[in-house]
Amino acid sequence: MPSRDKYTDPELREEVKEESQKNVDKWTEEDWQTKEGSGSAKKKDGTEKRYLAEKAWEQMSEKEKEESTSKNATDCTQHWEDEEHQKNGQAEYRKFQEAQKKSERSFESDDSGGQTQDQGEDMSKKRGLGANQARPSKKANNGGSSDGPRGVAGDKTRVPKKGQEVQWHSVPGYVDGTVVEVVYSEKKVLGKSVKGSKEDPRVVLKSSSSDQIAVHKPEAVYFD
Repeated sequence: MPSRDKYTDPELREEVKEESQKNVDKWTEEDWQTKEGSGSAKKKDGTEKRYLAEKAWEQMSEKEKEESTSKNATDCTQHWEDEEHQKNGQAEYRKFQEAQKKSERSFESDDSGGQTQDQGEDMSKKRGLGANQARPSKKANNGGSSDGPRGVAGDKTRVPKKGQEVQWHSVPGYVDGTVVEVVYSEKKVLGKSVKGSKEDPRVVLKSSSSDQIAVHKPEAVYFD
């Protein structure tokens, strides 16, 4: 369709104008499309294109199509880059963030306060039991043992005497007991052979709590 600017006769231009208006009325009832024939108004770069009626687009000259496309793209880009539009977008985004934070705070409050009364009572009972329950002594658990020796370790030249109260190290800890005898030669104790000598004596010990017999070198026995 030729541009209306090419008609110089006023009457002819008016006639063309009326005819164009009739076509516009029909175009509004037809399918819409862009230059590429796509139904998407927004492009990947953020610009948008104005829709035109299919027949209106087909009847435009190539120059008019290019001008229309360029103008629509420019107007849309200016709209998105407009300072007022950006401020409105930022304000809406801040509102969204505030609403999200309030929602998260509300969720955390509900979650932390979700403990039932029965659960609270059970926890109180457990805490009270742990605080009031007497702990058994280590001496009762390990048969007269303690955490550390109270005396000094002996050696080949420092040997405890028979009947002397001493300590020695065992699996549970340090055990309290007395010296049964000091062996300076090879002999049997409770059916087991004990190899002692003057240079390397052995100490036969008896536990105060269990009456069990043990044999150790002087270096493993602690006494004052």
